[in-house]
Amino acid sequence: MPWLAALLLAAGCTAPEKAPDTATDAIGRTLERRAAAVMDRDEDAYLAVLAPSARTLRATAHEEFENLADVPLGSWTYHLTGIERTGDRATVQAELRYRIAGYDTAPVSTPRTLALEERGGRWYVTGDRPGAGGAPQLWQQGEVRAVRGAHSLVLGVGAGEAAGAR
Repeated sequence: MPWLAALLLAAGCTAPEKAPDTATDAIGRTLERRAAAVMDRDEDAYLAVLAPSARTLRATAHEEFENLADVPLGSWTYHLTGIERTGDRATVQAELRYRIAGYDTAPVSTPRTLALEERGGRWYVTGDRPGAGGAPQLWQQGEVRAVRGAHSLVLGVGAGEAAGAR
């Protein structure tokens, strides 16, 4: 029965289980906080997930948050589709999924690429841009105006006062 001993010995030579990547969970929680801040219309919480050193991103995010003010959101979530991590930095591929309340029966999904960094045990967003095949969203192009009709909603940017006068 030497083959039995060899089999038992070989069975014990498997690689140890890989430790779970806590960074993935922590990054997911950061994006969940960001999504909750959008839905709660809480600008301070929205900006709190951004790296303090990312001044340009913080200014842009402030404008985008204000541009979302007139958009009747029904949902806003991020679905992680890929993470590349090196030490305290990560690049995340995600699907931003949002729904316009009262109009969308299913969420709109758009790819995003987010850069994050870890500081003091927390992950912060340092960059946010359209992912592969994605495009800037309406609120990234300027102040969004919403015009409601009896059975419709028109969202637009750049029309100024002329849109409301029509």
